[in-house]
Amino acid sequence: MVITSRGPWGLIAVAAGAVLVMAAGRAPGPTDAASGAAQERTAAPDFYYCTLATRPYGDTVYVSRVFGVSPDTYSVGIQNAFASYVSAHFDPDAMAGANCLGPNRDRDEMVNRRMDHIAERRRAGKQVVVTRWAY
Repeated sequence: MVITSRGPWGLIAVAAGAVLVMAAGRAPGPTDAASGAAQERTAAPDFYYCTLATRPYGDTVYVSRVFGVSPDTYSVGIQNAFASYVSAHFDPDAMAGANCLGPNRDRDEMVNRRMDHIAERRRAGKQVVVTRWAY
């Protein structure tokens, strides 16, 4: 059974629980919704890792794992989450100042950047704490 009516967006047709809107004389094809959903599911994630150095001189540096998130994820939320994790699990005085490096579509490149970052901090005489945190 198909029920149709005119709405502000054009002709609306309801069939078996599905709503189709015809605008400008074009009804959506059967693959329109499916292809849009498939593109959302297959969108490549952006990869990041986060660091947080203690104050005042950054003698201890906390580093997260490399993790992937949706490209539309709010980066400040990621930074705040890592800072909260470090504060709760390692150092209550490290409450802000997390820095998340990325985005990068290549996970292996981010893993290599993270390893280089850790090695550079250790060469500088810093204590590096590698956490298991990921967003």
